[in-house]
This record gives sequence, C-alpha cells and structure tokens, in this order.
Amino acid sequence: TAETVVYWTIGGYVLFALWLVYFVGIFCVCDRIALCIPIIRNSSQYIRRVPGILFLPFFTYAAQMASMAFFSFFILLINTCGSFTASDLEEAAHASLTTELCGCDVSSEACMRLCVCDTMSGLTTGSYDGVPCNNTAAGALEADDDTDYITYMFAVALFGFFWTTNLFQAIGTIVMSRAVADNYWHDPETDGELPLSPTITALKGTLLYHTGSVIFGALIVAIINMMRATLQYIGSQTREMQEESRMLKVAFCVCTCALWCFEKVVKYFTRNAYIFVAITGENFVQSAWNAFKTVLHNPVRIAIVQPIAFLVLMLGKAGITAGT
Repeated sequence: TAETVVYWTIGGYVLFALWLVYFVGIFCVCDRIALCIPIIRNSSQYIRRVPGILFLPFFTYAAQMASMAFFSFFILLINTCGSFTASDLEEAAHASLTTELCGCDVSSEACMRLCVCDTMSGLTTGSYDGVPCNNTAAGALEADDDTDYITYMFAVALFGFFWTTNLFQAIGTIVMSRAVADNYWHDPETDGELPLSPTITALKGTLLYHTGSVIFGALIVAIINMMRATLQYIGSQTREMQEESRMLKVAFCVCTCALWCFEKVVKYFTRNAYIFVAITGENFVQSAWNAFKTVLHNPVRIAIVQPIAFLVLMLGKAGITAGT
C-alpha cells in the first residue's frame, strides 16, 4: 500500500542518516581506530605461533553438547515419573531407608511391625531388638502433601544445565585469554622459553587458581538465564490472559525485552571480567569492577574498535573463503 511505501521510505532515510553519522564519527577518531591494527597483528602472530588454540572453541562446544545430552537424558527420566508427591516419597522411604529414619532396618517385616513412623505428627514410636526408634527424620515428610514435585525437579535440572554450560564457556574464555596474555607479556630473558602447549598450561592454571571465579561468574549468568526461562514459562501459562488484555501483553513484552537486554549486559561484563581474571589473576568481583571501569573510561574507543575489528575479521574470513 501507499502507507507501507511511505513507512519504508522514512525508515530508509533514517537508517541512511544513522550510517552517515557513524561513518563521520569514524573519520573523526581515526587515531583510535588505528588500535585495531596492532591488535589484529598480534592476534594473527599468536595464532601462527600456536595454531592449536583455534581448536579450543570446539572443545568448549563439545563439553556444552555433552552437558546438554546429559541433562536431556535426565529430563527424560524425570518425565517418565509421571507424578511425584510426598506420599510417593514416604513409600520409597519406608521401603529403602534403614537406621536413619526408624532406628532399625525398615526393609525387615519385623521392623515394620514393631517400628511405626508417624510422619504426620513428627513422632516415631516402637523399638526393634531393644533399640528405640529415632525421630530425627520422622517429621521430614508429610504424607498428605499432594504437591507434584516434577515441576521443581525440571527447574533444578534446567538450572543445572544453565550453570554447567556457562561454566564450560567461562573456562574456555579464561583459558584462551590466559594463553594469549602469557604470550603477549612473555619476556624470553627473564621468563625463559614458552611452554610447548600454552593452552594446556593455561587450562591447568585456570583449574588451580581461578575455579572459584569461574563458578561464581557462571552462577550469575545461570541465575539470569533461569529468570528468562521462568518468564517464558509464565508467558506460556498466561497466553490466554494476554490475548484478552492488551495491557498485560505489552507489559509482558516489555519485561521480556528488559530481561533480555539485562542478560546481554551481564554476559558482556562477565566475559570482560574473565579476561581480567586471566590477565591480573584477581578474583571475579575485583575483575568485574576493573572491567566496568575500563568500559566506563573508554566508551568511545570500545564502541569503535570492537565493530571495526569485527568487520576486519569478517572481511578476512570472506577473503580466505573466496580464495580457497
């Protein structure tokens, strides 16, 4: 329609103006763009010296795929349970628990006759071979609680998947950053020769000295991933209500978009924090603060250098692909 043509025309002019402003800004900060040249040169030299580092992302992805396969199998096992309530748990406890619940072997018929566990009142009466029952764990179960715990088990499995995948991603980032940093600041006169396998050395250093930072950073990202997954679940459960109320639908879309942006920001600073952990060896919190100060003090340089470096790398990849 004519209105659609007008809208697309206006959008085209706006995009053209934005690109014009962007390129003018690039020409105004050519000295800062020149930083991309030594960065890419040093990166290329390191890859030529240690080509094995190119395979590090494949190991990271393989570990993440293995984690996905494990948790997918775990979720399938949960799904086969059908339903799981406190009553089911009580029956399983009476069938398998031993001295911790009743003070005697509950798998024995004699014990079952003499030892009576009243899970409703939290009391345990009876004895077996003169040994009185132990009531420490008797009140842990409520037989009349019919809450289905399958949903909670799904949530725990999903959170474990998020945490594990982010953990492998963090390890890969710190290992690569540490390997490159060790090479960049290496002084042959004082440090001697470089190790034969910088990646393996960086992996050992990461697991020995930065395990806490890796786990903590992955936990933060996993919590935000879980928040997004919970919001999507709530959205799927309230879809009919959203169709009836436009205000609710708009509010839900705004929350989804805001949480997505928050996740991207946290992932960006977390990744930079991992780089600082690899370079300085400090803990995650201090490294995250240093990363934040770096971005805060150099916003223009980062906003220009990163897109230009990405564009140069894409052109290089395209040239290699076309040449081969």
